[in-house]
Amino acid sequence: MVIDSMKETLVALEPELAKKSVAVAELMKHLAKEQKAADKVRNIVKTDEEEAKEKAEETQILADDAQKDLDTALPALDAAKKALDALNKNDINEVKVFQKPPKLVQFVMEAVCLLLGAKTDWAAAKAVLGDANFLKKLQEYDKDHISENVLKKLKQYIEHPDFTAEKIANVSKACKSMCIWVRAIDTYAKVYKIVEPKRKKLEAAEKVLNKVMSVLRDKQKQLADVEAQIAKLEATFQATMDEKQALEDTMELTAARLNRAGRLNIALGDEQTRWEDSVKRFAVELKNSIGDVLMAAASVAYLGAFTSNYRQELNVMWEGRFIENAIPLTENFSLITVLADPYDIRMWNSCGLPRDKVSTENAILVTQAGRWPLMIDPQEQANRWIRQMEAERNLKVIKLTDGMFMRTLENAIRIGMPVLLEEVGETLDPTLGPVLMKQTFVQGGRTLIRLGDSDIEYDDNFRFYVTTKLANPHYLPEVCITVTIVNFTVTPSGLEDQLLADVVRLERPELEEQRTELVVRINTDKATLKGIEDKILKLLYASEGNILDDEELIETLNESKETSAIIEARLVETEATEEKISVAREKYRSVATRGSVLYFVVAMLSEIDPMYQYSLKYFNQVFNNVIETSEKSKDLQNRLSILYREITLAVYTNISRGLFERHKLIFSFMLCVAIFQQSGVIDDSQWSYLLRGPIGAKGNFPKKPEYPVVTDFMWTAANFLAVTYDCFKELPDNIVNIHQVTVGDFDLTIQLVPTVTQRSSCNWNKVLDDFEKLLLIKTLQEEKLVFAITEYVKIKLGQVFIESPQISLPVLYQDISNGVPLIFVLSTGSDPFGAFQRFAADMGVLDKVKSISLGQGQGPVAEKLIMEGVESGDWVFLQNCHLATSWMLELEKIVLNIARDTGKVNVKFRLYLSSMPSKSFPVSVLQNSVKVTNEPPKGLRANVKRAFLEMMDDFFEEHPLEQNWRSMLFGLCMFHAVIQERKKFGPLGWNIIYEFNDSDRDFAFNTLKMFCAEGTIPWDALEYLTGEITYGGRVTDYWDLRCLKTILKIFFSPETLKEGYKYSVSGVYYCPTFEKLADYQKFVDQLPIIEEPEIFGMHENANIAYQIKETQTVIRTIMESQPRAAGGGEGASSEEIVFDLADSIIDAVLTKISTEKLT
Repeated sequence: MVIDSMKETLVALEPELAKKSVAVAELMKHLAKEQKAADKVRNIVKTDEEEAKEKAEETQILADDAQKDLDTALPALDAAKKALDALNKNDINEVKVFQKPPKLVQFVMEAVCLLLGAKTDWAAAKAVLGDANFLKKLQEYDKDHISENVLKKLKQYIEHPDFTAEKIANVSKACKSMCIWVRAIDTYAKVYKIVEPKRKKLEAAEKVLNKVMSVLRDKQKQLADVEAQIAKLEATFQATMDEKQALEDTMELTAARLNRAGRLNIALGDEQTRWEDSVKRFAVELKNSIGDVLMAAASVAYLGAFTSNYRQELNVMWEGRFIENAIPLTENFSLITVLADPYDIRMWNSCGLPRDKVSTENAILVTQAGRWPLMIDPQEQANRWIRQMEAERNLKVIKLTDGMFMRTLENAIRIGMPVLLEEVGETLDPTLGPVLMKQTFVQGGRTLIRLGDSDIEYDDNFRFYVTTKLANPHYLPEVCITVTIVNFTVTPSGLEDQLLADVVRLERPELEEQRTELVVRINTDKATLKGIEDKILKLLYASEGNILDDEELIETLNESKETSAIIEARLVETEATEEKISVAREKYRSVATRGSVLYFVVAMLSEIDPMYQYSLKYFNQVFNNVIETSEKSKDLQNRLSILYREITLAVYTNISRGLFERHKLIFSFMLCVAIFQQSGVIDDSQWSYLLRGPIGAKGNFPKKPEYPVVTDFMWTAANFLAVTYDCFKELPDNIVNIHQVTVGDFDLTIQLVPTVTQRSSCNWNKVLDDFEKLLLIKTLQEEKLVFAITEYVKIKLGQVFIESPQISLPVLYQDISNGVPLIFVLSTGSDPFGAFQRFAADMGVLDKVKSISLGQGQGPVAEKLIMEGVESGDWVFLQNCHLATSWMLELEKIVLNIARDTGKVNVKFRLYLSSMPSKSFPVSVLQNSVKVTNEPPKGLRANVKRAFLEMMDDFFEEHPLEQNWRSMLFGLCMFHAVIQERKKFGPLGWNIIYEFNDSDRDFAFNTLKMFCAEGTIPWDALEYLTGEITYGGRVTDYWDLRCLKTILKIFFSPETLKEGYKYSVSGVYYCPTFEKLADYQKFVDQLPIIEEPEIFGMHENANIAYQIKETQTVIRTIMESQPRAAGGGEGASSEEIVFDLADSIIDAVLTKISTEKLT
């Protein structure tokens, strides 16, 4: 409709434009004629103006010449006038009173009288002086008309040598002034005689000039009249031209608008549907904006410190409150949708931010919160993201321990640079208060902030970020109100994406490279589209008047349409390619998932012991190293299987070497369960039951059988399992029957009531899977659970996961460097320094070992040793770090500085640390070190195996005693293992716990070698030295010593060398008769993993007590490592468990007691 209207207007304007064109032509002719006549008059006036100008110049020359001559006399006249002005009546009276004046006074007055036309005698002079108008006459004297006769007479005075102001001043002040006046008049008169002819000539010239100018003015008036007529014609002509131009402009504008309207119509045609949808969407968003903004504000204010589970719970609770109060809120509210821009999210991801939802929400909290963020960042994810995101703005990274941290902060505030304060603890420096609370003020038009005692200028571009490596810090309220706490603890999905990128990068580098390029291209294209949209909106907003007149807007819209079409097509193609790449990448996701599952198990270990700290960086190194070094296969499924196995094994091996023996089975079991939980084989509720039992079990269960052995726990647990899982529905009816349960090689017969010989009607080995069998064992015979767990891990993961990995310093040395220390985590009585010295000797660097045992005041000494070692390449061993807690912060700073700049550290430098478990040991040092525990392996077989692995072939095989020698060594190894393992029985094993260690066994070996060097066996001496001194020297209890010597005779006595000798009645343990060490090692591998109590000389009942204790310890330890919420499924959180327990107690309590029944 608009286009048709413009077409009609264009047709109607064409005749009017033709009429105006004719009128303009007529006016043009008339104007040309008038202009010609005016030009004639203008030429005449121009000639006359030139003549007048010439006359004026001549007249001016004459005037200037006369004035020049006059100017020579005027200064004297001015001086005379000033002199006369200085005289007063008293000065005149002073002269007049002279009866007989001085000669010079007489002389001056004669000259004055001469000029005034009076007589020159003194009487006449006095009369002149007496005239009241005397001074006025002098001042108004007609100097232009002095007669020639007077000037001649005056000459005698002027030329007289005494007629000077200086001389006369000595006689009379008044006469001096009159002398000056006389001389000035004379000078002027002489000049005037010269000037007068020139003045007459000037007057004549001025008369001629006036006549010329009069004629010129007449002609100029004539010209002005002509020009006014022409101007009037020109105005008429211009008005007509303007009308004509307006018509042309209107027609041109209408034509242009028609053209632009058509282009705009085309440009916007494809956008109409999309914009209409957008308008509808905006209407809904506007309606829900109050609720959305309120929810977003609450999220920013309160959610930062929580994990994803708690955030979700709060969101659900808030949404319920919104519904109750009829506050409009977008369905399925998303903080990301409300506060984040897709382009910003892509940029964050490209800077290293994980792609999961929680990480994106965290980034929003960091960038949108009103307070500066304090990020809980144990894996340094946020740290890396901030460093990359703010790199272009010259980010400054500081620590509270830096000597110049406050100066760096001040400079950044002044200039407006971002600052990252990393590795803070649970308290913040009070001097940061004004910065954290943004306590700025305006003074003199400048924004300032007070830091310490000085006010510094505050740039609004300043940004402040704070991170902590503490995984679970406890901040006081005064800290929480000054910062926005944001929990950046890595999420499973986020880590999975990172590990997937690593897997694909190493397995299919071309895919990951393509994907990276595509991400960059998509980001660029979408950024271009966003820029186009923003430009259009800006032009539309700034556009005034008719939109069809905005050529830039129309051009931009057309360019936008063309560019958008190109980009949209490219995006479709790019995203299709990305989809193909994603499909290819997804084939490796299961490997990344396995890595993510394993990492979170590793992360839980820090809850078990403060020394079990492992950084994500270290985990990634292990993960990536396996991918690079493991066996390759062209078959994808086979390759994936290899990666599952090798990654799991590498994680177990690298982590468990830093765990105490009592925690290694726990770790492998947690790995196993986590793997099968992720795959869905193990339900969360099953895991919860194994750890906590039937907590919160409710129901009207049948009456418990009348057998004391069937405890309330057993009966409740059995009924709970029967109700919860179909596979256990027959358990309550068969609880007192005999149950046969087999897990791997562990075959357990459960007979609660000895008199009941009936077998269970349910074949549990067919009905239950392996994990469900663990639940059955926990329910009926919990003391056997650890044995079942051991076998469960063995059949699910492999034999190696129930054995301690072989640890040797040469192997560990391969994993450390000049920037990565080795930490020996000590147990009571252990001392790795001897083994370390032997290793140093083998490496040929014993002379370069520098060692110190830390304690009070030893910190500076240790620091000096480290600094010297960094320069010289020495090996530095700091023992017992737990005894120098106050120096740990300094140690952390030193180790981190070395790690940060290894280029300045001697490549041969190595740092070794030893410490008992301590919460004060720096987390960052633990995370960036290789850790190893130094304690005997758990279990008799593992203990003996370790001894034989550390033994040298020639020491074991080459001896004159031959088989007897090997038997004695084997017996000593068995004895050593037995007395160590007896500790697990507590007071039943030893009255006092003794810390026997490997050095005792090595000393016994050396004693044996020394006494048997000649091929004879002095048994009495050997038994005494070994029993009373080598081992007995540690024993302080008489009965313990007696027991020890008795055990020694079982394994180390003449009887043990007899053929067919067995160490225990079972016959399982004996010394084989091989010649090679390797054969003995294989024999040891065949020994039972779970040893019977008879090898220790203990009764089965002692074993039961130990097993109950060990099972409880394992379960309790695992529970300590678990998050507070069970995490979905049917499992209950710890809070729910407590509430359920409280409810059950309340239900069991009588609320009202009947006094009638009591009576």
